[in-house]
Order: sequence, then C-alpha cells, then structure tokens
Amino acid sequence: MFPASSLLKMVQDHGQSLTLTQKSSIAYDPVTGDYSSSDTSEVFLGYFYNDLSGLLAQQDIERGARALLIPFKNITLEPAIGDTVTGQRDTVKITTTNFIYSGDNPVCYVLGVNE
Repeated sequence: MFPASSLLKMVQDHGQSLTLTQKSSIAYDPVTGDYSSSDTSEVFLGYFYNDLSGLLAQQDIERGARALLIPFKNITLEPAIGDTVTGQRDTVKITTTNFIYSGDNPVCYVLGVNE
C-alpha cells in the first residue's frame, strides 16, 4: 500500500484539465411536442492511466479501457456511469465508479472509462 497523499501528488504533478459532462433527464413539452435537455459540465484536474485489469498475461488484445483518478477536492459534481469526460484529444464514457478512502475519509474517485 501507499499513502493517499501519493495519489493526490501524482494527479497534481501529472494530471490534466478535463471536463465532466452529465446529461440531465429529457423533458417533453406536450404543447410544442419538443424534447429538451441540458448538460451540466465541470472542468477538473484528473489523471488517466491504462487499465489492464481483467486481461490475461501476454494477451494481445487492446480494449481501449482506461481508468481515471479524480481527487474529491478537485470536483463538485459526482461522476456517474454514462457521464462523459472530455480531454486528452478524445471523449470517453464512464463505465464504472469506485472510491479510495483514507480511513473514513474519501480521497479519490477511480473511474473506469472506455472510448
């Protein structure tokens, strides 16, 4: 194990500016027959890394799966499955959400993302 402060330092030193976008629920206006929705976005500092969990050793399959570390202090929106993250020249969709704790205190989101 390593201290949570190491993760925060890694994001601080090597992270990049990314944008989380959440879609609101779609509303239907029966008077006009139109659908409307609005997105909520937030810019934050996060760190992508290759997620090789679940792959067998010496397997030559590329999944395009990565993980994303976001310190709790860097973001006010709560990332959810299906949200998108833009940055690093592409857009990825969140597929899993996990957390890292230090004792009882949340430190980082660890998000599984796919292109």
